[in-house]
Amino acid sequence: MFLYSLILIYVLNVLEFWENHQIKNYIYWLIGVGIITHFKKGTYSIKSVLKDTLSLIVIFQFILTFYTFNLFFELIFISIVSLLSMAKVVIDKDDENKKAVNKLIDILLSIFGFILIFLTAKEYLNNFNEFANSKTLYDFFVPTFLTIMAIPYFYLFFTIVTYESSFVSLNYAVKDKNLLRYAKLKGIFAFNFDSKSFQKWSHNLFSYDIDKNSIKKSIQDIKKLNKLEKDIYEVDIKKGWHPFIANSFLIDSNIEIKDYRRSYSDMWSGTSNYLRISEEFSHIFYKIEGKLEYVNKLKVQLFFYKKDKLKIEKSYNQFVNICNDLSIKSLKNKLPDEVLNSLIGDNDLIKEYYNKKFVVSHQSFETGAYQVIFTIH
Repeated sequence: MFLYSLILIYVLNVLEFWENHQIKNYIYWLIGVGIITHFKKGTYSIKSVLKDTLSLIVIFQFILTFYTFNLFFELIFISIVSLLSMAKVVIDKDDENKKAVNKLIDILLSIFGFILIFLTAKEYLNNFNEFANSKTLYDFFVPTFLTIMAIPYFYLFFTIVTYESSFVSLNYAVKDKNLLRYAKLKGIFAFNFDSKSFQKWSHNLFSYDIDKNSIKKSIQDIKKLNKLEKDIYEVDIKKGWHPFIANSFLIDSNIEIKDYRRSYSDMWSGTSNYLRISEEFSHIFYKIEGKLEYVNKLKVQLFFYKKDKLKIEKSYNQFVNICNDLSIKSLKNKLPDEVLNSLIGDNDLIKEYYNKKFVVSHQSFETGAYQVIFTIH
């Protein structure tokens, strides 16, 4: 990134758009965009750079460089903002505590931002002539140019990173060296710069009996899955539900399935994030199962690590509400009382309902754990 940015500076110099007073802007840009962006979670896209980087970092630099504060203030400010920004990037990878900590970091960054804007606005009102000059134009143009020119760099960078991590999965899935070489080349030519699909394909390859034909079929399956994701339509209810409709049935309860993958034979499945109720030592999750083209089984599970009958109300209330929401979203009807009673009781149940089968099962474990599973299929 450093070498690439120096090339960009050289281009600016050749075009006579560079002046030495931009060195400070360049350092801010290198930290705010060039370094921190490398640690972003997920892939890099033109949309993300325009939304997150261009709209925020450039404006931040424009405000910061409009008025030169004293050296001590700038060193303290840039150190604190850089540390908070990098901490936010790292915490984004931790699903457990990121919401609370990220909120605190966002508040701190906002406070620093408001302080800076206030000080800058004060100087702007008192020294308007300093604002309306060619230096200001340079202050805005240089970081904007650097950010736009960084798009192809980061696109290529994250593409290579995704391919490399996917190659690790392929090494475990394909043991034969000749087949591994064949799989890598076949996947690269099939997906090109679509590294996300290549990654999805490499993770699915474990479920196939590996040979050249299955490698070809696995690539075709991922392309069909991508087409399904773009082409959302209503599936005949006798068969089931569209996988990319079923995966978000419980999104209002902060439960969502982000990955639908092949599990074995021609069966596909997807599992949601865990909704944890920590004070009652329990969690709830959602699972869908079926074919590539449609889902024919919806499942919600409540699991207690250690069931305590004095402290399970919140878990059961959330579980029952989620099961009821699933029934409404999938079949446009609420759960019958018989099913509700079975969910909060101890009795198993199988019931035909709107041409579907509702199943409630309870299971106790010797460790003290306990689970309730609600299924529609």
